[in-house]
Amino acid sequence: MSHKITFEKATIAYKEIIFSWLAGPHVQEFWDNTQEHKDDILNFMGGRLEPSNYYDGKYVYWIGLAFGQPYAMLMTIQETIQDDIGELKHSHLSKTGNTYSLDYMIGNTAYIGKGYGTKTLIEFVNFFRDQFDKKADTFLIDPASDNHRAKRVYEKAGFKHIADFAMGGDCRDAGKPHHLLIKKFAPAVTLQPGGISDYPMIQNMARFYVYDLSKECGHISDDWCLPADGLFESFDFKNYFEESSRKAYLVKVYDDVAGFILLNQAVTCKDSDWNVGEFFILGRYQGQGVGRIAAEKAWQLNPGKWEVSVIPENISALKFWENTIAKFTDNIFAKQTKLIDFDKDQKKQIIYTFTSNKARGSIPIL
Repeated sequence: MSHKITFEKATIAYKEIIFSWLAGPHVQEFWDNTQEHKDDILNFMGGRLEPSNYYDGKYVYWIGLAFGQPYAMLMTIQETIQDDIGELKHSHLSKTGNTYSLDYMIGNTAYIGKGYGTKTLIEFVNFFRDQFDKKADTFLIDPASDNHRAKRVYEKAGFKHIADFAMGGDCRDAGKPHHLLIKKFAPAVTLQPGGISDYPMIQNMARFYVYDLSKECGHISDDWCLPADGLFESFDFKNYFEESSRKAYLVKVYDDVAGFILLNQAVTCKDSDWNVGEFFILGRYQGQGVGRIAAEKAWQLNPGKWEVSVIPENISALKFWENTIAKFTDNIFAKQTKLIDFDKDQKKQIIYTFTSNKARGSIPIL
């Protein structure tokens, strides 16, 4: 069946149809039909001119239309670390973008059992990310544990069941067991070619790069030990902005700088084109898939034969690079221990070699 589904914010024009849905037995079984919630819907449709006691008036209400006919209502609320939403939800907030909780109901019974449940949720999340908040990369939904049909619909829409909890707050279902489901998207990572104006920022970030290296490699070189003044220092990266055999990129997550990638041609094989000279992701973004996506983009932007050299003592880096390269190349890569002449502190390094083309790699839903 074809589903031409669109969405718009609920307005006073939909008041009668929304409240007729709310009166339906299939909605009242699981929907919060308290007067406070109804008042909040009216408050939103009226432009939120008055304060609301229902979750501080933070909900946004949406109408789903099939071929122009209203059939569903959805509600979204942005969740932040400042909100009193419990430790469970706090632990699953996005660290790269924005997190939203949502709920919805199909009000028009003519659309129940015809495939609209899952399709509505998929289409709405895509619409929301494209038209409302491009930084939205995590969505939560929490059906009642006895609403087995809703859980199946949400899982078919790509949500994953992660925990069970007792609903808090002053809503109708307070104290009742609920499922928590989540749908995460890979963050929007871009590489911005670095110019000389970016050199100071990258050089300043390098202090934190050296600090990260010191965790596992601080015993190798005095250069990675804490200086007397407490300020870590890196060697000068200026040649990455001056020499044609080198490239610099700022890593960005949405609009925020998240690290840097520096490429050079200090390779161990004469037919290799590029080497990852320096690679750094800010602590906030580590462990969130940002490094993998950034590396893939660098390789896709510069097709050819690649090398990645890693200090053997840098165990976390070895794990990251082996997993990232294996995924990017479908396990078609070589790994050797070699003696090199471009690192005075550790001449024995693990060298990964592989070939990149623009078609390799993928950025899936997490």
